Amino acid sequence: LVPQDPRDEPANMLLERIRQERARREQEEKLLGKERHMQRKIKKDATRKPLYELLVEAQKPLKPEDLFKRAELKPDAPEDIDEFCEEVREEAIVNKRINILRPDTTQVYLEAVKE
Repeated sequence: LVPQDPRDEPANMLLERIRQERARREQEEKLLGKERHMQRKIKKDATRKPLYELLVEAQKPLKPEDLFKRAELKPDAPEDIDEFCEEVREEAIVNKRINILRPDTTQVYLEAVKE
């Protein structure tokens, strides 16, 4: 240990400053995450048909990988995979426009809900 320098700020003030900085950074990251999410939604809306419409056009249930291909997404692009999963989740769970069918433990199909 070394003698304390009287010009140093007290530890409790330093810790409070660190807490405030951490909270500020977390808030910035949260805002950036929302902004990125909105940018992905805008990109999706502007460049390709929604997955639901592709399923309606197919007129039959499709395997997720087949729907992914029809959407012309790139399997080596993590943002495309994220976009696909998010859209399937939103359409299946939130909007209830896509059914997820599991005829057995090894197969999964996606089907447009008839309106």
